[in-house]
Amino acid sequence: MLVGLRQPLKEGDKFPMILEFESIGSVEVSVLVAKAKEGAADEEHHH
Repeated sequence: MLVGLRQPLKEGDKFPMILEFESIGSVEVSVLVAKAKEGAADEEHHH
């Protein structure tokens, strides 16, 4: 989940993101915003 966004994400947007891991530290990745596949929200379950 992304919080604190300044504007809505649009398909095709790209931005850098830094992930913080306890074991390996920081990893910078490039994020490409893509359209969610149909039914994706129905498939997500948090257990």
